[in-house]
Amino acid sequence: MIPIAFVQSLANLEGLEKVAPFLKPVIELKFIKSFLQGFLPSLALKIFLYILPTVLLILSKVEGYVALSVLERRAAAKCYYFMLVNVFLGSIMAGTSLRNVYRKLESDLQSSKKRLVELVQEFDGLKKGREESEALDDLKAIEQKYNELKGKMGQYADNDSAAFEAMS
Repeated sequence: MIPIAFVQSLANLEGLEKVAPFLKPVIELKFIKSFLQGFLPSLALKIFLYILPTVLLILSKVEGYVALSVLERRAAAKCYYFMLVNVFLGSIMAGTSLRNVYRKLESDLQSSKKRLVELVQEFDGLKKGREESEALDDLKAIEQKYNELKGKMGQYADNDSAAFEAMS
């Protein structure tokens, strides 16, 4: 799947520009762009598929088969399954799944940014609420102290009621 996915990514220049933005000036050249889109992906795939039967024949030898007809039959079967799965299904899935993975990552990044903003706002709200709560506690303590002092002053109201009224 990896060689086929690589070849498919070469065919998708927009994705290549997003992954490697430093290549954009080179890719935008008309000659390079047409070369990359038209010639290079098919050439890379052809070279890979040309080498594949030899590699599969060697792998069949490593399995322990000696007869040339058996080796060729095993290599041909492996080659058929490789082409069916990797070239046909792999190129279809790689082309769409690479774009889908990029879109998914991009949407996750956007939702993460939104969530971060929400969390920062929530934190600021909690911080403000906590400060207001502390101010309310301070106000209650001051009111309690005022009531205590007012009670103590009430003891002296009988002695000088005019002074007591002036202080209240």
